[in-house]
Amino acid sequence: MLHRFSSMLFLIAFITYFGKYFKFVNNKLCLKVHILTGTLACLGMVIYAITDYLKDKEITILPVAIVSILIILTGKKEFRKKYKWMHLASVLLFAGALSFHIIY
Repeated sequence: MLHRFSSMLFLIAFITYFGKYFKFVNNKLCLKVHILTGTLACLGMVIYAITDYLKDKEITILPVAIVSILIILTGKKEFRKKYKWMHLASVLLFAGALSFHIIY
């Protein structure tokens, strides 16, 4: 259940990222929704990864938790000013870690 909820929040965060390109959507509102849904989704995935590891002893889920924490850290305002590309790179790493977990 937590996995599905986090996936839906990631989808909403992904959609609201592109809200800045549409003129009929408020940019500040899209940014707030993106930050809120992205943070909740990452925290949900960390909790899910830890409980799944403790329950099933599945080691392939731990990179998903680590990269989720990296997404939260690179999404902070102070970090984004220095390294603009790092947040996108951490999101792509998350997709890779999740794919690795699903395959193995």
